[in-house]
Amino acid sequence: MNNEQLVIALEEHVFKAQLERGRTLFRRLGFQSEEMALALFLWLCSLPLVAIVVIPLFGRQAAAIVALILFLAAMALCWGICGWKVYQ
Repeated sequence: MNNEQLVIALEEHVFKAQLERGRTLFRRLGFQSEEMALALFLWLCSLPLVAIVVIPLFGRQAAAIVALILFLAAMALCWGICGWKVYQ
């Protein structure tokens, strides 16, 4: 086994160990990525509504602010749901 193969094997081992550590942490906390994916999907689906309603009435800058507020609200809601599940 030459040095290059040894480095590749070591990197693979370290990567697998880190991945397993992350999986263990997510299992221990009861964290599921579905809530975050759902929050992001709902936010993305709300963007056309923001564009149709807010841009004609208030302009692009206001629409960007509304989109940012919706994103932060979705993330806060997701954080609250995930936090509630961890402590139950």
